[in-house]
Amino acid sequence: MEISCVIPSIGLFLSSKDTFLSLSLVCKEWHQLLSDNYVLFWLKSTLKTSSLISLEDAKLQFPGFANPEILNFQPWFSEGGISPKETGNCFRNIWTYDGLTYSTYYGSRTNSYFKKNIICSAFYEGGGYQSHFFFDYGHRDIFLAENYYFPEKYLDYNKYNIQELLTLAPLFPEENILDLQEYDPIPDPWNPIFDHDGCEWERISYPYYPCQAEIAFVNEIAVARPLYFTSAIKTMVIFFSAKVEEEMDTKLLDIADDILTIEDAKRLGPIAAEVDLKREKYVEFQKVDKEWYPVIWIQFQSWKLNHFEIPLQSIHQVARVAIKMINTDDLREEFFHPDGDLNFDILYCLFLGRSIKLVENLNN
Repeated sequence: MEISCVIPSIGLFLSSKDTFLSLSLVCKEWHQLLSDNYVLFWLKSTLKTSSLISLEDAKLQFPGFANPEILNFQPWFSEGGISPKETGNCFRNIWTYDGLTYSTYYGSRTNSYFKKNIICSAFYEGGGYQSHFFFDYGHRDIFLAENYYFPEKYLDYNKYNIQELLTLAPLFPEENILDLQEYDPIPDPWNPIFDHDGCEWERISYPYYPCQAEIAFVNEIAVARPLYFTSAIKTMVIFFSAKVEEEMDTKLLDIADDILTIEDAKRLGPIAAEVDLKREKYVEFQKVDKEWYPVIWIQFQSWKLNHFEIPLQSIHQVARVAIKMINTDDLREEFFHPDGDLNFDILYCLFLGRSIKLVENLNN
């Protein structure tokens, strides 16, 4: 029997990755016999989109999911608060691969209450992919630790993998890392411009301009937090939405409030994967047809883990993202900063995948 006769039957029992990538790479005949109609059928089935995407563009982009790029998501609003002018801790930093941190800010010696279960959100802006250049702030972490008398257990980093501990281009370690000392136009994160009069302590927001020419499809998430900060994020839940409407009912995310154990997390929705390791825990959920649905619950288990990547079981169409920040690692006593207020420190939350053009925009 010729292979062309059994392709449809075989394909029905394979994942899209095996259908398009694995078998196409090892079987020349399989690659040649995958007709356009068959490929487009599987793409449409896999992406599960009701939007009028360009299936020709999708066919070109699909192999790229094996090596996804960082998609351009832009800040929308945060309930955590921070001055938009404070470069070193700006809310915009959470969505960019550059080494700058987002810290929800409550000041020092103000005895402010710790605001947990806060929401931080972003929207897909489009316009290509983010740069791979990563500015090396990892050595600044060591400088802070050595000069502010941190406990020895936090300084003995020579026993550990430096790539594991520091923020040294974690996603693309083989590419160039730019040093701030040699690149003057990049602002110094430890000397931020802070406008006290313009500071908004409770909520900040940016203009909402979602992409109209293409759609983001996400198949990997990367999360990182800074070392030697007093309040590195510990637990979070990430939500996706395929809708582009600006209105958002934040109560839909209340289901993730105070979810601090993996057993409680598994009740958030149907489970696609569960990982329970010494350094990290996470539960990935299946896609569901809701305006906002939980994608993953994440919990850092060790101070030695500051970044990791999570390949998702499915490809998600994503127009908006929201993070529910639940709790934080309180290291104020260990880092000799007992008068500082508890908050959230996070380096980035990035979404990797591919963008695919919309049909109505092909001739623009």
